[in-house]
Amino acid sequence: MRGEGPYKAIAMIVRADHVAGAAFIALGILVFALGSDLPFGTVTQPGAGMMPKLVAGLMILFAVGDYCQGLNAPKVPSSFPQNLNFFHVRS
Repeated sequence: MRGEGPYKAIAMIVRADHVAGAAFIALGILVFALGSDLPFGTVTQPGAGMMPKLVAGLMILFAVGDYCQGLNAPKVPSSFPQNLNFFHVRS
């Protein structure tokens, strides 16, 4: 049976903060990788790669914070409908 023995099922709740945080971390890593061939320069003479790397670094920093906020978020109340479609839009 499922959940018995040495391989017990572990329930993980994926919240919107987790999805958004992971997406922005991936985007920040992508921007950082694409801007890696640009010269960074110095603080007094910034190169073309300084701004993309700083923005990507800040994006990753805030995305990690958002992801961690999702870990500490309260559980969804039991009265909240559990069968909502993720991409369902009502007009």
